[in-house]
Amino acid sequence: MKLSKLYTTLCVFATLAVVSGCGGGGGGGNNADNENNGDISQIPDDFDLMEQPGTWRMSAVSHTNLNNDITFGDVTVNVQGTIDSSQLLVKSWNPNGSEIIESSCWAAAPENVMDNSFDDDQLDGGYDDLGFSDCVSETMDYIRVTDSHYRIEYSCDNFFSYTLEFIKLYDQTEFNFGNLLFTSLLHEDLNATAGVCGTLTELRDVSAFTPQPNDFGFEDHDKDPKSFSVMGPYNGNRISINFEFFSDIQVGSYTVVDIPKLSDEVHVHLSSVTFGGTPDDPGFSHAESGVVNVTSIGTYSVTGTFEILTRDSDSMSGSFSFNIE
Repeated sequence: MKLSKLYTTLCVFATLAVVSGCGGGGGGGNNADNENNGDISQIPDDFDLMEQPGTWRMSAVSHTNLNNDITFGDVTVNVQGTIDSSQLLVKSWNPNGSEIIESSCWAAAPENVMDNSFDDDQLDGGYDDLGFSDCVSETMDYIRVTDSHYRIEYSCDNFFSYTLEFIKLYDQTEFNFGNLLFTSLLHEDLNATAGVCGTLTELRDVSAFTPQPNDFGFEDHDKDPKSFSVMGPYNGNRISINFEFFSDIQVGSYTVVDIPKLSDEVHVHLSSVTFGGTPDDPGFSHAESGVVNVTSIGTYSVTGTFEILTRDSDSMSGSFSFNIE
């Protein structure tokens, strides 16, 4: 199995992790010949994760240490801190010769991931683009725990590390984890009891900037946002609804705002080709007011209701439920 087959899966997580090599960039390559990098473990022959059709739950956990100078022109600001993130989501893939039909739990359509779609060294690097140095020593281990349990562990010096855990949920390449229904003033209503899935995300960002104040306007912060999303089939394509909270998500009622700043506030945005774009790159709609009620939340599950008014004056009300355990 070529490393490029893992590219899409890794990039989903690396985007969450804030610093990643997805999209290439100025960092070193993912090979032992790069003088700036240590050896990267080769993928063992028995690590056939993406050669197995089915639906998988992926847990992704990362830790980043920050101690870097950010320089623009004659101005330099130092940032120190930590960023910790975790995400639970589901993915499915169906290998077919040299390509893989991969589906993620969001509004974009399933895609073909070809062996030659990406260079292997795209997985590494990109740190220079963000003001971070290349790894002096890095490791990546691919571990097949059982036929239905795989793990990838990556470490870059004392700077960045992540662990991806894959648990196979069933052999079918479909999402049947809950329900999503709503009525809409401007668009089609939805009552989906199949093809539904969800994700849960946590992020902790503690950063201090020196000097303070500074010309960039960077302020010290301790942020602890949480979010979840639910996706379902819609209008021949898909729709995903993302709920972003200021801090811990508890059972209760939340007021819809643009930027949550209080524990009882939430931001809601929707993604679907119904709002523009294409099935591969769907457009967005944002809620400007409304109420979200979380009626239950667990490690792998959320249920609730919502009544929102979007910026394009669409009135929507509905309910959602998913459990990806």
